[in-house]
Amino acid sequence: MSRTNLDDVYELTPMQQGMLYHHLYAPNEGFYVEQTVLSLTGSPDQEAFWRAWQLVVDRHPALRTAFRWDGIAKPVQAVHARAALPRETHDWRTLPAAEQRRLLEELLRDERRRGFDLETPPIMRVGLCLLADDRFQIALRLSHLVVDGWSIGLMMSDFTAAYKAYVRGREPVLLAPGRFRDYVAWWKRQDPEAVGPFWRRYLAGYQPEPLRLDGGAAPADGPAFDWIDRSLGDLADELRGYSQRHRLSLHTLVQGAWTLVLGRATGSTDVAVGTTFAHRPADLPGAESVVGCLVGTVPVRSTLGPERQVVPWLRAIQDDIIAVRDNAATGLADIQRWSSAPAGTELFDSIVGFQNMPLPPFTLGEEGLGLEGFQLHTRPHTPLVLMVLPGDDLPLHLIYDRRRVDGARARALVAGVHDVLAAIVRDEPARLGDIPEAAAPARPSTDRAADPAPAPVTPAPAAGTETEAALSALFADLLQLEHVGRDDNLVELGLHSLLGTRAANRIHDEWRTLLPLQALFAGPTVARLAALIEAGGVADDRARDPRGHVDVLREAVLDDDITGREPVRWAAEPRRVLLTGATGYLGSALLERLLRDTPTTVVCLVRSLDPADGRRRVREALAAAGRWDDAFDARIEVLPGNLSQPRLGLAPDTFGALADDLDEIYHLGAVVNILPPYRRVRPTNVGGTREVLRLATSGSAGTVPVHYVSPAEVTDLADVERAGREVFVDTPPPHLYNGYIQSQWVADRIVGEAAARGVPVVLTRAARLIGSPVTGRWKVGDVVSDIVRGCVALGLVPDSDIALPVSTVEHVAAGMAALARRRDALGQAFHLTAAAPFTFAELAGALSDRGYQAVGVPLEQWYAELVRLSRRDPDGRWDLVLSVLGPWVRANADGWREPLYDTSRAHAVLGDDVPAPEVGREFIGQCLDYFAAIGHVPAPSATADAEPVRG
Repeated sequence: MSRTNLDDVYELTPMQQGMLYHHLYAPNEGFYVEQTVLSLTGSPDQEAFWRAWQLVVDRHPALRTAFRWDGIAKPVQAVHARAALPRETHDWRTLPAAEQRRLLEELLRDERRRGFDLETPPIMRVGLCLLADDRFQIALRLSHLVVDGWSIGLMMSDFTAAYKAYVRGREPVLLAPGRFRDYVAWWKRQDPEAVGPFWRRYLAGYQPEPLRLDGGAAPADGPAFDWIDRSLGDLADELRGYSQRHRLSLHTLVQGAWTLVLGRATGSTDVAVGTTFAHRPADLPGAESVVGCLVGTVPVRSTLGPERQVVPWLRAIQDDIIAVRDNAATGLADIQRWSSAPAGTELFDSIVGFQNMPLPPFTLGEEGLGLEGFQLHTRPHTPLVLMVLPGDDLPLHLIYDRRRVDGARARALVAGVHDVLAAIVRDEPARLGDIPEAAAPARPSTDRAADPAPAPVTPAPAAGTETEAALSALFADLLQLEHVGRDDNLVELGLHSLLGTRAANRIHDEWRTLLPLQALFAGPTVARLAALIEAGGVADDRARDPRGHVDVLREAVLDDDITGREPVRWAAEPRRVLLTGATGYLGSALLERLLRDTPTTVVCLVRSLDPADGRRRVREALAAAGRWDDAFDARIEVLPGNLSQPRLGLAPDTFGALADDLDEIYHLGAVVNILPPYRRVRPTNVGGTREVLRLATSGSAGTVPVHYVSPAEVTDLADVERAGREVFVDTPPPHLYNGYIQSQWVADRIVGEAAARGVPVVLTRAARLIGSPVTGRWKVGDVVSDIVRGCVALGLVPDSDIALPVSTVEHVAAGMAALARRRDALGQAFHLTAAAPFTFAELAGALSDRGYQAVGVPLEQWYAELVRLSRRDPDGRWDLVLSVLGPWVRANADGWREPLYDTSRAHAVLGDDVPAPEVGREFIGQCLDYFAAIGHVPAPSATADAEPVRG
């Protein structure tokens, strides 16, 4: 983790750990995205508005916090010294009111689905939505990981004071707030075991009943969550009077009513309901002024016998609420462990929250602004959340998961709360059994006999395969146990949310295989997880990388100012061109081709300390590939830059001068690494492509052509009629396995959008890039050369008809250079692949020809053996091939096949000038000779007598 721009780093609280787990477990659900919409009158001073909100971010460390969990023992939160709040203004003043409401709902819904990037602060957004010249809304959206309801009130107070000062031309004067790190330190001083005896007694014998209120129906469409609002205004005065007479809080009355209604709906007489409360410890100085996530959620248990006296029952609930809060110095994972509930089950499926955020007086009347109202939208992970919002009429807000609770039952539950409270305060019944049941929804009938019987418990045998043994050791280490058997239930052994996140990361780092948290907890045994690893991971959830969700369609946005302008500066013989990626595998091949075949001067954008350092790097890259010629030196210029930075890391005047002085651009630079997640490669692979297109369109004398290279697999659509075609992409394929290919699809889409705007682009796509054994220019360690290496090491070859499209580096470099000299290629996409794909049958024949073992086995078995080999040979550098082949094997097992990419347009334009190479049995044999000569594989004599490797 870089220390650049960091103020502080500290651990997470137990509540934050649980929230982070649910975010990673279900990144698309919008859990813990808090949204507050304030409606105001008046016309805001927009500069003062945005300065005030930036000051709020600057004042509170929690709002400058990012979260880190990759590659470290436990998650941490990192406070940045500076976090710029995006200025998001929506001018909807000319639109009808209904359209304004639709746009706001769409904004909130889409952001909840997309969620926040937890690694990039601020983890909040403020939208200024202008509705009329004298009306606007503030759409405040934050992650619950960094704020709670109380904090929103503090933030609004700071904003109000700062806005008043800025409008008057003064600097705000505000008292220093409390620090969230002090709250984290408070948690670290607590001893969770000290409250263990309380929770063991309190939850002794409790067995949670599964929530069965869906009637067997799942929503056919629409969002997974919905809500219902219901006012208690007709009861408000009576509720307050009843609570005063019996010394009960309003929270207690609502908690009791909800517990009774829920128990009747589910048929349970022993019910636990979560209660959420502001957790600002009295022994923590300044706790009242801390912005952060200072909340707690704990279960409140109650029995519902019909003979129980109503008032004593309510007082018992109130006493329990106080008691559980006094014993909340631990996380829910510990409370669950101390309970008698089965491991892995939720203690409660519903929460009651009484919102008590300190909303400040809105004192901006002198500035011409007035508050009309506000709305709150939250999304905890539980299927039912009943909130009592601030207001004299005690508004109820029920959020429900439509997959667990249907709308009719949700409405009946809210109505039941109202009617139970009405009966209590108006009729003052003596016993619970005297409260009418008519309003509560009937309990759904269930066929208990249809539920599967629990499997008999048998001793877990020891781990068998190398993968099982390694997993057993991994989980024994995580769970701090001496031994974990292959069939032990990991949840019962103590695997919980935080450990699950760490386990998923360690499995990914160890086997380069994606096992989402869903898979960990759906089949929590070593045997099951080892089988998934050896099968290449989880097919259905490949996009749910534990490092974050990527909406590639939303990422593929090209800035409005990047558009083609006449004239197009195409040159038959270019005088000066820009090349990015010159030190890479393909870049060095293209650089050699340009220098040998054209008189052009090539400006190489290189990430280097200075031009001399960059020139050294370019020369070393060409020399290492056998491409250097001293005659090249005078026609190579080096420009230090950075693809991940605005204007390619160049000063504005340098960027402008370069745009005026180029005839064409070749953009090959990228982070070519499939292991990092999308967010790590996005700045270079996506941002760099945007900046290259910006450079091409910034010249004062017109637009220069851009030649861009992309992987052909971005066209691997499920629709076989459209897959593999030489067109600009608009639909993402189903198998965007990793961050690299996700970034390349986004960049490819952006280039296509630029072409639609008149930018003269030539898009070249290549399949898996391989070298040429004839020239000896093959940078081994790519997927194809490692597949060959794996087959030699195992003595096994997949017995499969699967074909792997490939491209040779020489063919792609020659094709790009030739396409650049044909003006009719502008605005089109081309595929440059070998004449025929690489096949396992041809590989097996070539191995036999050279005297290698080549026993055919099913693809799945071959991959499993390779996984086991990687454990026995930790220095064998199998990471790349496992990362690529894992999801690929799974997809092929599901029936998916890579398309044979269309090359008809490339052939029509290039003809026989740049022929596609053959990569059949003879070619692969030459590869084997070359690999043996450089030590990539052993010589045939070293493997001839070896038995095939089998686990």
